Amino acid sequence: MTAVDSRVAVPSVEDLARLLQIGVVIEEYAEEKSARLLSESVDDEEVREMLDESLHESDEHRRELLELVRRVGADVDEEHVESLVREAVEANVDPPANPDEALRQQLGSERLAYSYYDSLIEACRASDEIDDETLDEVVGKLKEIREDEREDAEKIETVLNENRKGTEE
Repeated sequence: MTAVDSRVAVPSVEDLARLLQIGVVIEEYAEEKSARLLSESVDDEEVREMLDESLHESDEHRRELLELVRRVGADVDEEHVESLVREAVEANVDPPANPDEALRQQLGSERLAYSYYDSLIEACRASDEIDDETLDEVVGKLKEIREDEREDAEKIETVLNENRKGTEE
C-alpha cells in the first residue's frame, strides 16, 4: 500500500471520505492480523498482552474512523470489509514461529498505519476545498490515532531490542 502523497491536498470531501475509508481497512487489517498473531506459538505473556492491546486499539481506531467517514457524509460496508480483510489475513499472514516474529509483524502494521495517517494529515492540512471545521475535527482525530501508532511502535521496538540484547549476552 502506498502512502497518501502529502504534496497534494485532499481535493474534496468525497476524496477525504475515501481516504478515511482506507484508514478503516488498515485498522481492520491490523486487528485481524493481531488476532492471527496471537497463536499458540506465542507463549510470552508480555508479547501476548501487547498483541491483545494492539487488537483492541485497532478496533477502537476503526470505530473512530467509521464515525469520521459518516460525519463527512459517506459510509462503509463494515461486514464486507471485515470479510475481505479476514480472507486476506488468513491467506497472507502465517502464524508466527516465535514471539519476536509476532512482534516484528505487528511492528510492520504499526509503522504502516503511522505513515498513512502522517501523510493523510499533511494532505488534509494542504486542502483548501474542505471547510475548516471538518478539517479540524478530522486532523485532530488523525493526530490522536497517529500518536497511538507511534507509541505502540516504540514499545514494540523496545521489547525487540531488549530481546535481541538478551540473546547476544
